[in-house]
Amino acid sequence: SKKWVEKCQRQDLIDKSPDQLYRYYRLCGKHFETSWIDSDAQSTVLKDDAIPTIFDVPSQPQNGQVKRSKETTKDDEMESKGRKS
Repeated sequence: SKKWVEKCQRQDLIDKSPDQLYRYYRLCGKHFETSWIDSDAQSTVLKDDAIPTIFDVPSQPQNGQVKRSKETTKDDEMESKGRKS
């Protein structure tokens, strides 16, 4: 898991345990070369030693977060507080 975090260049994930990374974070299959993927008619899985190597790093924000498309207004905050999850 440390190799994956290094390859993803996500500084915010360095201190996460392997269990936290497994439970709460995902990495898209587009970040893996086809040689790392085993597929059959039933499923597609990564090989045990797969390492993500395909990234378009310059277009990604440095902190790993995506900007919101609009600013949150007071009305938006009130509306979201009234909702039950």
